[in-house]
Amino acid sequence: MKLVLPGLFLSGAYQSAYTLSVEIVSKRHAALTSIVINFPFVAGELYLVLAAYLFRDYRDMIRFAFGTSFLLLAVGFFIPESPRWLIAKKRYQLVKCRMSKKK
Repeated sequence: MKLVLPGLFLSGAYQSAYTLSVEIVSKRHAALTSIVINFPFVAGELYLVLAAYLFRDYRDMIRFAFGTSFLLLAVGFFIPESPRWLIAKKRYQLVKCRMSKKK
């Protein structure tokens, strides 16, 4: 169970960040944003290769690799709400305000 929860946490964090980043930008920049959001994913894969090289015991490697993922918890305080979520919560004025700021 110790190994399952971090895996679930990280896949959800990546998917949430990807979805929010594509929803927040305009349609004109959505393709570029979806490309750029994958650069940290590749960097994370290289980070995992480094962790596997440095730590031969898999438990130490997992502690090293997933220990830094807790920094993602702080990201939630800095990104705005998704426009889809705001519409679902019937906050139309805030959606109009945020969408007009993008242009």
